[in-house]
Amino acid sequence: MSRAALAERLLLVEAGLFLSLARAALLLPSSWIAACLGRPGVKPGPPLRPGDERKARRVAWAVAAAARRVPFAAVCLPQALAAKLMLGWRGISTTLHVGVRRSGGHGLAAHAWLSSGPLLLTGRTEAPQYVEIACFSSSATR
Repeated sequence: MSRAALAERLLLVEAGLFLSLARAALLLPSSWIAACLGRPGVKPGPPLRPGDERKARRVAWAVAAAARRVPFAAVCLPQALAAKLMLGWRGISTTLHVGVRRSGGHGLAAHAWLSSGPLLLTGRTEAPQYVEIACFSSSATR
């Protein structure tokens, strides 16, 4: 196995582990989860540093690929949480967004997505359909 293929597999395993952790975290009180997400109401920070865009895109790819393979429903919030944790470990600042939209009749549908600088990393295809109601930014340091 080539070095690149091994690195890709390890990243997928890491994403699967972080998705499992994120899914389990959803059993905790929402106030605990919110406290770990970063500062509420703060919009996205500075643009990505050189080299970070590639790392952020690779993590987003790994989380999406692992979400299709885990034995549980890894929907938007666990994906955003997993990617946020993985990128934080890599020293990349992120913002987790939560939005809502009308969902047939009188109901609401919710969605979560993750951005880093100008990049939408998770939940990007659905994000434009939702009105943001909260965001949580974290500045990662190296």
